[in-house]
Order: sequence, then C-alpha cells, then structure tokens
Amino acid sequence: MNQHTPNLADAKRDALRARIEAAERRIAERTLVDDARDAARAAADYARANPGKVVAGALVLGLVIGLLTAPGRAAAAKAAARVTGSAKSKTTGAVSELGSKFGTLLANALVAQGLKVLDEVLEGANTGKDRASELAEKAASEAQRLGREAADTSGDLARRTRAAAETAARDIAKRVRG
Repeated sequence: MNQHTPNLADAKRDALRARIEAAERRIAERTLVDDARDAARAAADYARANPGKVVAGALVLGLVIGLLTAPGRAAAAKAAARVTGSAKSKTTGAVSELGSKFGTLLANALVAQGLKVLDEVLEGANTGKDRASELAEKAASEAQRLGREAADTSGDLARRTRAAAETAARDIAKRVRG
C-alpha cells in the first residue's frame, strides 16, 4: 500500500473524532436551565399521559414521607389505636407499649394494603388502556373495510351510470337520425 494514500481506517477515525468533538461542543453549550426545561417538559408529558399513576404516586410518596416523620408516625399510631379501639394511657405501661407496637404494625399493614390496592387500580387502568387500544384497532379495521365497500359500490354505481348514459345517448342518436 502506498504511504501517500490515506488509509480508510484513518479517515473513519478522523470522522469519528470530528463527530465526538462536535457533540462535546453542543453539550458544553447546553445550560442547566435547558436541562431543567427538558426535564420539566418530559415530566409534564408523562403526567398528561398517565394522570392516574401520577396521582397514586403522589399519594404514596406523601404517605411514606409522612410516616418517616415523628408526627406522622404518631398520627398513624393514633389512627391505628382508634381503629383497634385501644387508647394510650401512661398508667398501663407495657400494655400501652404493646398497643403502640401493634398500632405501628397495623399502620404498616394498612399502608401495604393501600399500596396493593393502588397496584390493582393501576393494573386495571392498564388493562382498560389495552382494551381501548384493541377496540380502536378493530374500529380502524372496520372503517377500512367500510371504505373499501364504499369504493367498490361507488365504482359499480359509476359503471351502471355510464352504461345508462351510453344507452340514452344511443337512443337519442337513433331518434335524431331517424
């Protein structure tokens, strides 16, 4: 191979380097504001496409954050105590501690059950979405079939109309001639 002839691999490598440098320049030109704007647009698009998931996620996130705080745990324990009918009392010591643990356990069970219900709701929504998609596909298929039938019918009608017009034209021509 001639030393003065550029190697194909060298040419490809140079082209790749040029593309990498151009990409690096574009990345450097992007600002944090652009990235934040793109992320906000993507989040808004997702929220519009999946409103049920967003609401359910916000509820679960709020519940989890609430349970991570001391006031949230206390409120959950009080709610569990009301549900079980037990009340905290300073004089009952061990019974009170057991009730608190039971209340916390019950609150955790309620949260788990709530998450399970949310999962089932989301699964039902996805099933509904899939069914709606199937119905839309069937409707589109039926619309195509009806369109083909209409085209066939209009073609047949056009042929019959043309034949009738030709017959009428012949009749008129015969009368004129004769």
